[in-house]
Amino acid sequence: MKTSNLIALLSTSLVTGGVNAQAYPSKPIRVIVPYVAGSGTDTVTRLVLEKVGASIGQPFIIENRAGGNGIIGAEAVARAAPDGYTLLMGNSNIFGVNPGMYRSLPYDPVADFTPVSLFGTVPFLFLVNASLPVKTIPELITYASERPGLLNYGSGNTSATVWMEALNNAGKIAIHKIDYKSGLPAMMAVLSGEVQITVADYVIANPQIQASKLRALAVTGDKRSKLMPDLPTMGEVGLPKNELVAWTGLIAPVGTPLEIVRMLSDEVNKALMQKEMYDRLATMGFESQESTPSDFATFLREQRLKWTQAIKEANIPPQ
Repeated sequence: MKTSNLIALLSTSLVTGGVNAQAYPSKPIRVIVPYVAGSGTDTVTRLVLEKVGASIGQPFIIENRAGGNGIIGAEAVARAAPDGYTLLMGNSNIFGVNPGMYRSLPYDPVADFTPVSLFGTVPFLFLVNASLPVKTIPELITYASERPGLLNYGSGNTSATVWMEALNNAGKIAIHKIDYKSGLPAMMAVLSGEVQITVADYVIANPQIQASKLRALAVTGDKRSKLMPDLPTMGEVGLPKNELVAWTGLIAPVGTPLEIVRMLSDEVNKALMQKEMYDRLATMGFESQESTPSDFATFLREQRLKWTQAIKEANIPPQ
């Protein structure tokens, strides 16, 4: 091959490679939400990614894959092509609780994923059916102690299990667990009387609290909610003190090009920090947070350690 032809070929390859890299996204992006439609994670995902999709010129197609405490959806993304067209809405259950709750997982929470951007955090609430004659956590503990075997709690995720077992352990009571696919059906079970208590996020719980169908007894985390300032924290009612809250963030399969990861992270941050979006999420109890992929990776490491410690303190044996 002549030198001039070789130079031309290399130049064409470089230009083509640059164009291909810059063309992302050239088609809709699939995002797996490992919980049912209408859940807190699902609601926040749709709000934020609709704004991001409008900015980048391609829609995000939300695929709800509920079940297995987020494991089913996480595994699907871990095995997906790292091309930026299949993403995961990760949260505290998948990357914080599950690694300490299960002896083995079909995905590696570190090696199989690339953190993109943290969306933010939201407190969870201890909730009971409004007909249950208790208004505080101490009253609930007394009620359960005097009626062994009567009360059940609905667990829609591993985070709820940790908090409820911490309650059982601290109060020396035995409220039995009933599993559900996510927080929404667990909360609906409390509304119907199928179970008497659950832990669910503010996003899905608040409408039922306002309708006086559910009663909130305490809030998770180490500080009171700005939207429910009269509601005590776990530590204030005698439960183990911790700063654990629920969180949601965008995750890609490992090997996803760094340029794509950075672009998505920048776009998510831009959407989250728009005043209209920030304020709307705040009314749902969601505290938006800006982050780089590196920031998010550090956050994930810290969360795994904190949740693993909380699991041990609650005396929950690995499954």
